[in-house]
Amino acid sequence: MILGEIDSKNTPPIRGPRANLEAYLAHQDKYAGPLNQFYNETPLYREYCWDGKKARHEEFKRIADSLLPFIGGSAGARKKDDEVAVIGIGLSKFSACPRFSSLDGTFASYFVQLAFFTGARQFASMDNKTVSDAIAVHGTNPQFLIEKILRTRIYESKYWKEQCFGLTESTIIEKAFNLNYIGGQYGTQKPTEFICLVLKLLQLQPNEEIVIKYITGLSEDDDMDDSNKYLRALGAFYLRLTGKPATIYKVLEPLLDDPRKLRKRTLNGFVLTYMDEFIDELLREERVCDVVLPRLTKRFILEDSGDLDPRESIQEPVKEPITHLRIFEKTLHKSFSLKVAVP
Repeated sequence: MILGEIDSKNTPPIRGPRANLEAYLAHQDKYAGPLNQFYNETPLYREYCWDGKKARHEEFKRIADSLLPFIGGSAGARKKDDEVAVIGIGLSKFSACPRFSSLDGTFASYFVQLAFFTGARQFASMDNKTVSDAIAVHGTNPQFLIEKILRTRIYESKYWKEQCFGLTESTIIEKAFNLNYIGGQYGTQKPTEFICLVLKLLQLQPNEEIVIKYITGLSEDDDMDDSNKYLRALGAFYLRLTGKPATIYKVLEPLLDDPRKLRKRTLNGFVLTYMDEFIDELLREERVCDVVLPRLTKRFILEDSGDLDPRESIQEPVKEPITHLRIFEKTLHKSFSLKVAVP
């Protein structure tokens, strides 16, 4: 009997209108013997597994041979003791055939062992490390502004591994333009794409001028273009985490006049918000998008110290504002012919 004849598509269904439990059990009994013989009584299955392991090992070897020259190494040749290599592994748990076990495990473990043999001394996951010339923000590593448990979830997320690897200050713009919502965590506490890009910015630590360009627009024509609203939200969130209080007020307060809609993803689903509401949360709230924001100096303190000018309302001033007290006064006057003194 050919093993290919035993196919699930030929198995009688046990659900739906054509379900036939008796025929299903009879089919299982018919092929139980050949299956047991193939897997347990003959060496064919073991030979197939062994061939698969050898093929995977050869595939790993060829990939490693292509990567090792980047660090000055080669398979089978040990580096000299005075030569130190720093290897970054950004492939995560890459697997050529994840459904089968392997002598080498994942490609990452295979490559680590091979790199150790070539004399590497230091190993780092370069996609989880802050740039080497980064400046401490609020007295700590910029990435530490996001709590460790959330950082760990981001590092383990599929979006971080597949989409955030190798991003730069310029290529992250394209990812931001593809965003469809803001937020911190959703569902079963999975990190959103938005918060992943925030952590990536903390890792890259771009110049303040670049971040302000994210916020104000890449050109004069796209200030209110809907395609860049999530890039603006991303830049505003990053500036709120890392910027100086005076700069935060100067750059973010003009955005309180931005009425564009934003989608926000929470643990309970999607909600509708607006850009001005999001900016107001950044300026007033202590926690936004599941991230505790650094303490922000009150505006009046910066005004007293001369770091900020008094704020001017972005709305047109009303010549004679009508207060609730004046409305109440007019109502009483019409009903009882009384006058209420207005202070």
